[in-house]
Amino acid sequence: MNKKNHILAFFCEPLKTYLDIDWFCRGVVPLNSQGQAIGYYPLALDIEFLNAYMHGFDDGVTGKPFLNAIKETSLNSYSYFLWPNGSDCLLVQNCLQKIGLVRGLTIYKRYKDRIETWWFASKNELSIPNSITKSSVAPFQEFIRYFDQKQESNNLLCLSPFVKYSVSVDMSHNRSNFEKAEDFIAYINSNRFIMNIEGKSVLLSKREWECLSEMAQGKTYKGVANSLSLSPRTVEHYLNQIRAKTGVSYKSKLIDHFLANNQTHF
Repeated sequence: MNKKNHILAFFCEPLKTYLDIDWFCRGVVPLNSQGQAIGYYPLALDIEFLNAYMHGFDDGVTGKPFLNAIKETSLNSYSYFLWPNGSDCLLVQNCLQKIGLVRGLTIYKRYKDRIETWWFASKNELSIPNSITKSSVAPFQEFIRYFDQKQESNNLLCLSPFVKYSVSVDMSHNRSNFEKAEDFIAYINSNRFIMNIEGKSVLLSKREWECLSEMAQGKTYKGVANSLSLSPRTVEHYLNQIRAKTGVSYKSKLIDHFLANNQTHF
């Protein structure tokens, strides 16, 4: 078990270095022939939070938003879940506070006989996206590809004990004829903002676009923050993200490019 934990920590080092992620879990939830979750195989950095959350499913209330999201996901499709949110359970809120985490992201894929999940959480709220878009989840999906290749070659999941639920959890489809993937693609397309800079198309998030649009009206960081109900520091963070994406360092140049493009969101 110590060998497993050592290898797991080694594989997860890029999360802290590049994404500022403090907690990660890779789990597989087997489903029986009735579509019920009967337990899970976890690979986690600090497993205390995961066990508290997963065992809470037994009461039929804890984790309900997450359960419903999974049940609406079509077979062989990825989906995404940000946590905590206003409707999430008190257990999650308490567990997050206990170990100092403030925001989390779950990416999962549903199969006929199992659900595969990848959980990410951080003590820095800026490390987890505040909305799900193609660009915001891309770094996490890239890590998933890297991590799964590594763990499979080292048989890490085989070293994880199966944790059985005391009561099987119904995970049968709520909307079997609905393609969740199509809904996600439609969401991405409705939140896509493009800037063309010297022949290169740069994809911005909705928030990045909004911040730049406000700045193009001559507003200061504080003025933009007031308009968008953000902190000036968060506005500066979005501007730095735009700089990194575009390769344009000066705010005045970014605004010039924005005004020259003035592309509408589609």
